[in-house]
Amino acid sequence: MNQKRYFDHNQKPVELGLQLATGGEGAVFDVNGKPDVVAKLYHKQPAVEQFEKLSAMVKQASPQLLKLLAWPVATLHGPSGRAFAGFLMPRVQGHKEIHTLYGPSHRRQTQIFQDADWRFLIHAAMNCASAFEEVHRLGHVVGDVNQGNVLVSHKATVYLIDCDSFQIRVGKRTFLCQVGVPQFTPPELQKRGFRGIERTPNHDAFGLALLIFHLLFMGRHPFAGRFLGKGEMPLEKAIEESRFAFSRSANAMQMASPPLSLNLDVLTPPLVSLFERAFAASSLQTGSRPSAKEWGGALKEFLKPKFRQCSNDAGHVYPPHPNACPWCELIRAGAPNFFISVALFKTTSGPSSFNLALVWAEIESVAPPPRSYARPTVPSKKTMRPAPGPLEVDLHLPQKMVLRRSDAHRVVAILGVCCLCLSPMVCFGIHILAAPILVVLFLWGGFELARFSRNDGARKEWSEAWRRREDERIRRQEACERSDDALVALEQQWQTLAESCVKTFAGRIRQLSEQRERLVGIRVEQEKALRELESDVQRRQREVFLDQHYLCDAEIDGIGPGRKTKLLSWNIETALDVTKERLYEVDGFGPVLTSKVLAWKGRIEASFRFNPNQGVPASDVANVKSKYRQIQQHIEDGLRRGPPELRLITKQAKTALDSLLPAIQHALIERRQAELDLSIFA
Repeated sequence: MNQKRYFDHNQKPVELGLQLATGGEGAVFDVNGKPDVVAKLYHKQPAVEQFEKLSAMVKQASPQLLKLLAWPVATLHGPSGRAFAGFLMPRVQGHKEIHTLYGPSHRRQTQIFQDADWRFLIHAAMNCASAFEEVHRLGHVVGDVNQGNVLVSHKATVYLIDCDSFQIRVGKRTFLCQVGVPQFTPPELQKRGFRGIERTPNHDAFGLALLIFHLLFMGRHPFAGRFLGKGEMPLEKAIEESRFAFSRSANAMQMASPPLSLNLDVLTPPLVSLFERAFAASSLQTGSRPSAKEWGGALKEFLKPKFRQCSNDAGHVYPPHPNACPWCELIRAGAPNFFISVALFKTTSGPSSFNLALVWAEIESVAPPPRSYARPTVPSKKTMRPAPGPLEVDLHLPQKMVLRRSDAHRVVAILGVCCLCLSPMVCFGIHILAAPILVVLFLWGGFELARFSRNDGARKEWSEAWRRREDERIRRQEACERSDDALVALEQQWQTLAESCVKTFAGRIRQLSEQRERLVGIRVEQEKALRELESDVQRRQREVFLDQHYLCDAEIDGIGPGRKTKLLSWNIETALDVTKERLYEVDGFGPVLTSKVLAWKGRIEASFRFNPNQGVPASDVANVKSKYRQIQQHIEDGLRRGPPELRLITKQAKTALDSLLPAIQHALIERRQAELDLSIFA
């Protein structure tokens, strides 16, 4: 199989170029003159069944399939044209294995995913479901679902490779998939082997759900949790026993999610329900795991509402229903920043166009809420009339005249009686000339007394009328006082509200002023942080070196794929993440396994060589600049929002204050009317 010249199934010559990759089954080569295809040559002569399988697949190749899968487009044969050697398939460019997207450290260091936020990962999950749906629509099964045969591009498009291992149905014949990866194998197939087993779309549904879970939960494995019982719970056993560590009923299965993991409640109820169905024990018998189509629909609905942008970190986005950013909450609890590369990309993508002087001038130009007001106009007294009294009340009763005449009658009558009683003594004790005067006085008093007696009924009638008049005056006096109190209360309410609005406006101005001062000093803070990096260059170079060595690529005795998956679930992805304390926290890692992983890290660390000419790692400088650029952008965004927020405060204040003016105007009119009604008694 070392020659360079082969023939396809149509006897057309195919000349191989450079070897691109190699694996357990074969190697992949360039094809000279055909940049859009590559050739896979098997290391050993394939069986006849494999040739028949690939020949059948070549016949089914279609444009729709080739958009989603590296589907065989031609078989390759030796010079004789008979010896089957391999096949041709589309070249996949600009795509990376899916684990480089969902693994936080891989994503940070993979160029095409550095700006991939959580929405990007959800889009990739949706496209992954679409690819599986197309395979199932044609009656085939992926079978060997794993993180190595799913590729993702910088546009979140998904491409499936290693299609020659798929389970293919052609008519009544089925070509089985004979391989698989334990950590992606459904419970019902664990420990059974794969030879002779016909896979179903329900088996694929388990692997698809795992891939989607990896994407949404930063590489966490749904069954790599903390076992609350005694002893160790290997990943394969947890899968076999359907111990979904993130389930709402995980405690009943003696499981708990790993520390510093995203909570299932961040998702919408439909997605939570799909995960529960996908990993539940009941799916083993019923075959009711969510289909690829169901996943695609649920993820599409999940993305429909506009995701919220975190105000503290440019790399964080999250759905509308959580009250706070879940990524920031994880960081505060001790988790790494899973999307630090996104923030770095966004904050260094271009210079800032922010002009502090112009923005601050706009802030100062906003008029504050009013502190006082001009009283509303009311009708003139000349245009108003006093209210008439009740029918039985005479508002114009002649008070002075009636009272004076009544008193005179009373005085004269009394004097007359006195004169009558005293006349004998007076007549005998005084001059004879006074007698006629006393007689006249006596007669007049008697006359008036008789007259007063005759008008007693009229006097009582006038007295009752006067009492009613006084009652009406008191009622109008009280009405005048009430209207005055109501006006004072309304004006006090207006003033209190105005003071509150002015206080709110002044408080926002004070906050904006503090932000302006911080923005002016941000460059000084950044320069100080960059100088501090210079003081520990060697340590940071060593850390960058360790962060480039992944556990998934390591060959450590006793640390297989299952344990590597569990380490990733505990945020241990590279040699930099490895410490004795963190390893002891991982479920199932005791002194023996811990020492093996630490020894692996020690070997890598021993190969590190400090380069004094290299200086501070560029990533560190970029991270510092990104950190302060985020702070700067956050402050700039706050200052940009200042003018519209201040205008809104003033507008809302005016609206609220103006809403009181009709009531105040009404109170003014009522008070003026009450004063006018009372003035008639003056």
